Amino acid sequence: MSDPLRRPPPVAAPSPWDDRYRGAGYRYGTAANGWLTAHADLLPAAGRALDLACGEGRDAVWLATRGLTVEAIDASPVALAKGRRLASASGVTVTWRRLDLQSGWLPEPSGYALITCCNFLHRPLLAALPDCLAPGGLLVYTTYRTGQERYGHPTHPDHLLRLDELRQACSTLTLVAYEEGETRARGRPALRGQVVARRRCSTCPRWRGGEG
Repeated sequence: MSDPLRRPPPVAAPSPWDDRYRGAGYRYGTAANGWLTAHADLLPAAGRALDLACGEGRDAVWLATRGLTVEAIDASPVALAKGRRLASASGVTVTWRRLDLQSGWLPEPSGYALITCCNFLHRPLLAALPDCLAPGGLLVYTTYRTGQERYGHPTHPDHLLRLDELRQACSTLTLVAYEEGETRARGRPALRGQVVARRRCSTCPRWRGGEG
């Protein structure tokens, strides 16, 4: 029997994010985010992938083109509609779900070969993600950190990683890549925390011996 606490609760319309995505084009383009593509060689070739706060679907669609079974979640129906169009144009299938990720919902435990999240922070959700990876599964996460308010949005502390917070959130995982500091986002400087981390798996041949 499924855990009722993990069922997606209803989302009331409209979403406060809708206005961000109403333009005719794709706000962040249609290419997957650079932190994700920079680590393409580490991604699983198959299995379940979860894209949290997927927006207009650029990462989800890219993952689907690589053969993953992708579930993409966002609160904005406007963004999800664009994601569906992008998936159709790309000839891939993605499961799109409308859900408020700040509602208390958590992903299925040990359920995913890959979890990715770009430009979103909800601390209870972040804390739960390591346990939602399957053994050997990979977390690819990138978002803004404190100090970003000097450059632009977001500015609220609830939406900004604290110094070393992302590394601490992944303390039960094996860090594969980690960066914290100034990057370039759409031609402008930004302060980010970024991680690639793997859930340990003693029975996975590639990661046996304490490497993963």
